[in-house]
Amino acid sequence: MRAKLAYGAMVVLLAHGAMGCGDDAEPGGTETSSSSTGGTGGTGGDGGGSDGGGSDGGGSGGDGGAGDGGAGDGGAGGGEQIAWTPCPLFTDGAGEDAECAEIQVPLRWDQPDGKTIPFFVKRKLAATQPSRAQLWLLNGGPGYSGADFEPLVQALSGIDPTLDMYMPDHRGTGRSSRLGCPAGETPESDLGSYLSDAEVVACLPEIKAELGDDLAGYNVTNAARDVGEVIERTRVPSSDVLVLGGSYGTVWGHRYLQLYPDQPTAVMLTGVAVNAHLSDMDGWLNDLGQRYMAACGADPACSGNLGADPWATMTQTLDAFEEGACPEVAALGYSRSIFQTVFAQFLYQWAPRPLIPALIYRLSRCSPADVGAFAHLAGLLLAPLPEPLSPTLRFYSPVLRNNIMLSELWADPPPPASDVEAFLAQANVALGLTDDLAALHESWPRYTPDAHAGQWAATSVPLLLLHGELDFIPSAVPEALQRHFTGPNQTLVMLPRAPHVLESPTDLMGGSCDMDLMLQFLADPEAPLDTSCTEEVLPLDFSVPPDLSAAYLGTQDAWEGDPGAERRAPPASLAPSPEQARTVARIREALRVPGGRRALPRAFLP
Repeated sequence: MRAKLAYGAMVVLLAHGAMGCGDDAEPGGTETSSSSTGGTGGTGGDGGGSDGGGSDGGGSGGDGGAGDGGAGDGGAGGGEQIAWTPCPLFTDGAGEDAECAEIQVPLRWDQPDGKTIPFFVKRKLAATQPSRAQLWLLNGGPGYSGADFEPLVQALSGIDPTLDMYMPDHRGTGRSSRLGCPAGETPESDLGSYLSDAEVVACLPEIKAELGDDLAGYNVTNAARDVGEVIERTRVPSSDVLVLGGSYGTVWGHRYLQLYPDQPTAVMLTGVAVNAHLSDMDGWLNDLGQRYMAACGADPACSGNLGADPWATMTQTLDAFEEGACPEVAALGYSRSIFQTVFAQFLYQWAPRPLIPALIYRLSRCSPADVGAFAHLAGLLLAPLPEPLSPTLRFYSPVLRNNIMLSELWADPPPPASDVEAFLAQANVALGLTDDLAALHESWPRYTPDAHAGQWAATSVPLLLLHGELDFIPSAVPEALQRHFTGPNQTLVMLPRAPHVLESPTDLMGGSCDMDLMLQFLADPEAPLDTSCTEEVLPLDFSVPPDLSAAYLGTQDAWEGDPGAERRAPPASLAPSPEQARTVARIREALRVPGGRRALPRAFLP
């Protein structure tokens, strides 16, 4: 049970509406192939094509690739026309409100006559044509696909109907020659169709045998060339080109700027991770946890429960738990490493963060009601993923993630294993990333980064950097970028109290500073930026909304409630509204995502 609970502790948090998915449907096409080099990547069939999945709700069967009859698109860059096929905006959904294409690109752009792979791009054209600009959305991970941006595109299309919006699948993910392990991605495998880290390790000999040297083609520079070359083929001379990258997408977007410094009109990078080593990630998370608990100490209600030094209380509570305190919670499968992971995941998003001090308070007290709350959370963590997987999960590639992270985003040599183990033995917040991937460092067929790695782009285009003050990535990372980019309209904005996913609410009605700044920049990148919304970001609140508490802990009162008692005699007021029901459903889906001994976040692995 402990192993299963550890797998379940990967809490996937949706990033400010930019991360999400449509209805679930069966995986198909090339999605679980180890390699698709030299092939077509599963071209769609008649009537707009299909990715091989059916539709749960009577939809059209999914996104299509480039099929017969698609509209050609040569653009200013010339070359072969791109065949766009009507497809639904939401993967596995219904309708033809978007267009999809599988564009053959070189596996290695410096060998244009060599092997090719499909580069999948979905776009939603502006309601007003000709469009004002095209906006390219680069996702994080590394390992996640463009499908996560579908809700954001739907929202933006209603706000700004002048934008053509493009959602590419990073090479090696989704429908862009996804790298996978078929044996580990069947419903009958240990974790169902979701590919766990352990299954990737078991699959490594197969990956090496099937891909060989081709694996080196799945790198950051080639992924950036995919974007730049297709922009050149699709752009209209009179239209602007806007590029937005988030999390690892900032690394992808910055590499694009290194290669195409004059192509875009403007670039926005959010949750900046450029030229940062992920081998420091667990230390960053533990430091962030200490800063967050210090804020708890400054809050009368929070410090009233955890004392003047909540971080010390947290350390003492976890130390005591390791030594045998609260055995009823340990019997549920919890360990210090699982608590480290859960706390790290909660720090990724605005709303769940106050659950951290509440859980420490309950673990220290260990009453029957507290054990009931931990049992409810364990039930969420242990619940199997629904089959078939959502597009977000089935398009994700931990193989691609490992390939890029270990080759370009990791310290070389990595931290000594003894240092990693000593740190994790006493940390309060961590993902275990340094432990899990450092073990693969020598066995993984890493490629040699090219000359662009670790360098800075030289560009004069407008550049907006957005970063949360409570992002786990230290502010020193975006500040280094700011020192380099000092031209006109090249701006860093630090969002008060915002986590990595950049939620920065300014009211309880949906106002958000990060969205306000983004819309300003997209409307006119050269206009003076009004940053006054940073003064309106809501303060930290260490109370937990009742519906959120009920979803995670089974009780409306995160600090004191008894899930068992509330289940026995639920008051009428507990009946959820439709919006609360949707919120609980999203949280439940998020909690079900497995990911190895410790979790790896979906919204980012930089």
